[in-house]
Amino acid sequence: MAIVRASLEVLRDEGLVENAAERGEQFRSGLRGINSALVRDVRGRGLMNALEVREDCHVNGTDLANIL
Repeated sequence: MAIVRASLEVLRDEGLVENAAERGEQFRSGLRGINSALVRDVRGRGLMNALEVREDCHVNGTDLANIL
């Protein structure tokens, strides 16, 4: 239990949750600025993000990574 308490204290004291929210929004904002016909939607919460690709573009993950 002490490990859990210490972990939660670090999250709180170092502002890691707030930082994750700010950096996540910064990342999503950058993705939204790409203005590509491939991108259907950008969404997320904190540092967990998703980039939805249009189905009619027929690109796989490797191709998308190379394009980005």
